[in-house]
Amino acid sequence: MTSTESRGVTPLLGVSFMHCYNQKWSFAVGLQYSRIAYLKTSKIGATTYSFGSNSYSTILTPRTLHYIGAPLYLHYHLDEKNVIFIGAGISFLLNNKIQVESNTNYIKYASLAPVSLKATSTVSKGYYNTMDASLAIGYRRKLSAHFSIASIAYFGMMDIKKDSFFGLTQFERNSGLKLLLSYTIFDF
Repeated sequence: MTSTESRGVTPLLGVSFMHCYNQKWSFAVGLQYSRIAYLKTSKIGATTYSFGSNSYSTILTPRTLHYIGAPLYLHYHLDEKNVIFIGAGISFLLNNKIQVESNTNYIKYASLAPVSLKATSTVSKGYYNTMDASLAIGYRRKLSAHFSIASIAYFGMMDIKKDSFFGLTQFERNSGLKLLLSYTIFDF
């Protein structure tokens, strides 16, 4: 993602199971739904010259990307209310659809009047990689017997977009900050 792409508030919903080894160490595994929204439209195009010109453009309008993921965290309990943790997660893309609009213009050398073909618009898939992995570090504070709040900084390890299609040379990562409010149903 570019530095200004996919900024905003998006929901995160999941369940997790935590196993305490002792008073200081615990391990958590979960299943969560997340999404990447606020994706920018991309325009790809080229012009060729030969007894006139031919130009084409493709406008890509991405939709929200929906993921299902499995985070794993190792927790260190500083005290009864404060926890720091590190972990990793793997996510799978549930949808991979994008609106693709193609336009082609021909300009004949003699007339200089452009001839446009009818624009085509389709919904296609395959423009984003289907797997994502990330590393994370975070802090959790217990607010009450059942509620806690956490902040998690995560850093993507895989490229999100298929560079060959978008004509990109940069590595676009799914990185950011998550703020979580969690509710403990029961303790083991």
